[in-house]
Amino acid sequence: MKNIIVRENDALVDELEFALLHYPPAHTEIKSVFTKGLYSRAMYAKKGEDGAMAVLISMPHKTEHQFFLMQGKLSISIDNGEWKTYEAPYAGITLSGTRRVAVVHEDIIWVTVHPLGWINGNENDLPKDEFEKVVNKIEKILIEPMENKLITNKFNQICHS
Repeated sequence: MKNIIVRENDALVDELEFALLHYPPAHTEIKSVFTKGLYSRAMYAKKGEDGAMAVLISMPHKTEHQFFLMQGKLSISIDNGEWKTYEAPYAGITLSGTRRVAVVHEDIIWVTVHPLGWINGNENDLPKDEFEKVVNKIEKILIEPMENKLITNKFNQICHS
């Protein structure tokens, strides 16, 4: 049986995510790259401005896969568990069910690698809109859809006020 994280503290993470709406968003950029049978995704995240630390919250992952911290330093908690600090270079495994809360201490490059047999490697050359369609299809495979009702309700209140 595969290792799976059973999240018991999504409500706490949702509250944190809601509270973070009162602060400027973290500066992140995602770059996707394809090779035959593999999809890799690099996230570039900057620490906060003026010495502050950026806080990131991931969507829940459906799959077990490899990750690599190529640059930087961050602390991570999974399901309100113990905080662990990682410094590049570092390689690890994301377990199915993982939803991370991360604090970026130094600008990071975080890379994940996903085997997908139907990827032919030519996706890098697609026009931007077709490229994005492939990436969106992959995200539906890899990421568990999740809605933070606190945020949804807040936006509904704003729109109906």
